[in-house]
Amino acid sequence: MKRLLVTLASLIVLAVLLAVATVWYVRPTQTLDLNYQEVDFQKKVESIILSRSLTVSLTDEELSNLLKRELSLDAEPNPHTQITGARFQRQGSELTAELTVLLRDKLPAQVRLVYQLEWNSPTLKLQFVNASVKGKDIPSSWLKLGDIYTNIDEKLPPFVTIASVDFAGNDILFKLGINK
Repeated sequence: MKRLLVTLASLIVLAVLLAVATVWYVRPTQTLDLNYQEVDFQKKVESIILSRSLTVSLTDEELSNLLKRELSLDAEPNPHTQITGARFQRQGSELTAELTVLLRDKLPAQVRLVYQLEWNSPTLKLQFVNASVKGKDIPSSWLKLGDIYTNIDEKLPPFVTIASVDFAGNDILFKLGINK
C-alpha cells in the first residue's frame, strides 16, 4: 500500500512538473499586438494615375497592416483560441506569421504559422502550410486556424481591377487594369 501511494505521488508530481514545463515552453517571448494602420488605396491609385504606370506595389508593412486588420476582425477563430498579437515576414510567396494567442482564456502562447500567398481575383489568399511552437511542428487541429482571405479589389475604385500579382522582390506588385 505504501509503495502504491509513493508511486501515485510521484506520478502526480511528474504531471505537475510536465504541465509547468509546457506552460513555460509555449509562453510568448515577444510582445505583439494587433494594432494596424489603414492602407490608403485611393492614394495609391492617384499616384499611378499621376505616374501613368499601371503597377502599384504593396510593401510588407502595408501587407502586415492589411492582415492585422483581418485578424482583428476575427480575433477568435475558434472558441478556444484568441489572437492577441501578430507579426508578419514575407519571402517571395511564403509568409511567416508570428502570433501570440491565448488558449482557453488562460494559457498565453507564441505560435509560428507558415502560409503560401495566392492570388485568385479578387481575393488575396493565405493558404495555411504548417504551425510550430519554438521550431516543433504542431497539428493544425490544435489551433483550428485556417486560411486567411482579404479582398483587395473592394478597396479600389470601381473602374480599377487587378490584372495580375507578382510576389517576387521586396514588395508585392499589382498590375492594374480598367473595368469596362
